[in-house]
Amino acid sequence: LLEYLVANRHTEISQEKLIELLWDDEDCDAPLNALKNLIYRCRKTLSVLDPEGKVDFIKFERNTYAWNNQLPLEIDIEEFDDCYKTAMRSNCSVEKRVDCFLRAISLYQGEFLPKSSYSSWVVSKNAYYASLYNECILRVAPYLSKDGDYDQIIRICEQAVSLYPFEEQVHKLLLTAYLKQKQPGKALRHYQHIVDLFYRELNVDLTESFQDLYTEISSGVN
Repeated sequence: LLEYLVANRHTEISQEKLIELLWDDEDCDAPLNALKNLIYRCRKTLSVLDPEGKVDFIKFERNTYAWNNQLPLEIDIEEFDDCYKTAMRSNCSVEKRVDCFLRAISLYQGEFLPKSSYSSWVVSKNAYYASLYNECILRVAPYLSKDGDYDQIIRICEQAVSLYPFEEQVHKLLLTAYLKQKQPGKALRHYQHIVDLFYRELNVDLTESFQDLYTEISSGVN
């Protein structure tokens, strides 16, 4: 309940919507009473942050619930989203764009609310943020490459493939960066690893799509 209210804090959420979200896969004899009881327990838990009892953390108006946005609150997903949107603006300078992409990438630490990954609303948001994360990497890489900052590309891509090992384009960026940094041995080991991984887990043969990179890698290895 608290996760949903905070993650959707700019939206007024009907009682029916909350009931559907919270008890979508189980029977509830008195769902409205169950929701009210849950709201009460949530407010009571939050009350430790306000011993004087002056703050209403969860607002209830016109049969809808919402997080009280008058309270100061910093949320990483909102900053992540803002960084991406700022970087994508046509009037954004190159320096600002690169800074925003890198900030977004640094904010991303993996799955969205992994302990609640079974919830349908979490699944959709997780896919959305993962997609933005991958796009940030693909968009910032050409700028870093132009500046010769291959160490940064390697750092970003190594983190990315540890989180999402089946992003083919990110693997290509990583292999290219290894080569630019005169690390053909490391590139070869990584190439062999992903070829085996994709074939074993997905029954996909990467050798053709990676042929040019493999030729370059093998030419640099004794």
